[in-house]
Amino acid sequence: RGLEMFTFEAVNTAPVEQLTSFMQFAQEYDLRHIALEPASSALRPRLATKAALKCLQRAEGELLKTEGMKPHVLLDSLKAVVAINPDSEDTEVRTVLLRVMTSTNERLLKS
Repeated sequence: RGLEMFTFEAVNTAPVEQLTSFMQFAQEYDLRHIALEPASSALRPRLATKAALKCLQRAEGELLKTEGMKPHVLLDSLKAVVAINPDSEDTEVRTVLLRVMTSTNERLLKS
């Protein structure tokens, strides 16, 4: 479980650009770990929500800027959420994603 805790900490502290790599690691870890311990819970689904929310928070931060917004940061954050592929039933992710998309729409309509 030490490796799992390390991965959770790394996701908490890593830049958004590195989160998809951690998710790939978690996927590979799950394949091997479940083969050794079939009753264990998968790491990737537990990390996906945390990683997706981190990406969405970064996107929200860009959208909150009144000037100097970097569109590529917003786009990269949303691409990362797609790559992370969190559980679509997670209400927190859906709520934040809806907020980001609404804010994006509003920004586009203003310009």
